[in-house]
Amino acid sequence: MNRRRYVMLALPVVVGATGSLAAASADGEQPPALAQAVTEEKAPPNQDRLLSDVDRAETLAGSSLGGVSIDLPTNVVNVYLVPGPDDTSLRATIDDVDPGVFQFYPAKQNRSTMLSLQAKITAARSSLETSQVHLTSITPNLDGTLQVGFSGDPSPLRSALDSISDGMATASIDSGDGTPLSSRAIDVAPWNAGDFIHIGTGPTTAYCTSGVPTHTASSGHRYFITAAHCWDEPTTNANNVYNGYIDANGNSHSGAAGVMGVLSLKDVSITNPGATLTNPTTDSAIVDAQTNGSSNLVFNGAWNGTSKTTILGTREDVVGAQVCNGGAYSGETCGLTIQYAGKTRCLTNGGCLFPTGEVWDTSANTSAAGEGDSGGPVYSYSGSSVYMQGMVSFGGDTTAVPCPSSNLNPPGRVCYHVLYYTEIGAILTRYGQVINTN
Repeated sequence: MNRRRYVMLALPVVVGATGSLAAASADGEQPPALAQAVTEEKAPPNQDRLLSDVDRAETLAGSSLGGVSIDLPTNVVNVYLVPGPDDTSLRATIDDVDPGVFQFYPAKQNRSTMLSLQAKITAARSSLETSQVHLTSITPNLDGTLQVGFSGDPSPLRSALDSISDGMATASIDSGDGTPLSSRAIDVAPWNAGDFIHIGTGPTTAYCTSGVPTHTASSGHRYFITAAHCWDEPTTNANNVYNGYIDANGNSHSGAAGVMGVLSLKDVSITNPGATLTNPTTDSAIVDAQTNGSSNLVFNGAWNGTSKTTILGTREDVVGAQVCNGGAYSGETCGLTIQYAGKTRCLTNGGCLFPTGEVWDTSANTSAAGEGDSGGPVYSYSGSSVYMQGMVSFGGDTTAVPCPSSNLNPPGRVCYHVLYYTEIGAILTRYGQVINTN
């Protein structure tokens, strides 16, 4: 039986010095490799076909069309139609384009009516703004409704918006300002998934990664997720989360000025034996992004890059599928194959994590994640955008593997071939949150 090594992927550092977490160990057989390797794809091969189906469906639906979307993993085209007397016939005609591909849903109004409503809201802009809050976007939804974005809390303006739109528009804080260019290390609000973060300001602190951006459906108030074990290190101002990192020489750097957010709630740390097999933890924490908010974007390039992409929603874990680790210190690492989903993983000297996804890099002895990636997003691509699937918790394998030179590697940083993450659905349920998609 192999002795497998497990490490929390937070990077605990004494400011001005270096250090790393001691590893916890657990016995476990190496899971069998999948029979067939899967190559990494950022533009799935069925996309062109589905987009062609979309074009033909739009033509056939005409004025009955509210919206249309594709779901690449299930090879489905979702068509939203305004209910009418010829529904059955129209659906059958569209379905004949590519039998078995189309799914149909009701729309509240068609695209033409939505365009007219957009113009009406634009014309009424002065009545939908205050000196502090400005209207910043109007987005048509697939179901025939509109999403209206504001630069700040839109609560005082919701009544006026309901009156103007006859209840066909909803308000939210808009994260799409688009400027300036930012990096993981020096980000600007609203905060993105994949930022470098550190906890508190004391002589010891943990360096982690900001994870999935979320909001409360009823109020629109915004948060972001990270790992509970990032709070294992005692520090001053421990409830505060800051943008900042440790460089390759072990020196600390501050990113954005001020506090990114304040700890709202956290689950039991995976290092705590109190997270038992019958009462496991998600090893997650939720950070209140306060007035700055969190975005619908995730950094998707190197640790020192500026590229970001949009979040489409969440996706179920499927064995054999591939995901990416968005940890800040590793930068985007894709080609990680899901070996197990919905499992419970316990540490010998720590707690139990559930529900857990387990992924490996497709190449042997290569890194899936390393210290500092804790709390970061795990996601998969659909075209150029992503679906969130989980939060980085810990790493392990029979031995550590070299950290790639393309990573940001503070002294003593350790990387692993196997990554364990908490599946996103459990975290959202735990805190009553919804993923940010706008």
